Amino acid sequence: MLKIIRDLTNHLGVMVATGLGNLLLYHILFSGKYIPKWLTIWGIIGNALIILASFLILFRC
Repeated sequence: MLKIIRDLTNHLGVMVATGLGNLLLYHILFSGKYIPKWLTIWGIIGNALIILASFLILFRC
């Protein structure tokens, strides 16, 4: 039971805290033109894949 709660908390934390924070950072970097656009696009794509993987693991799809 504790392992299941720990796993659910971990994946929910990845989706919410890390995922949304990184998306906000990449949006700021993209709109501010601080680094090349291709690099921010790769970051957004990678972050979206991480959120999707956590979502699928969370709901056992």
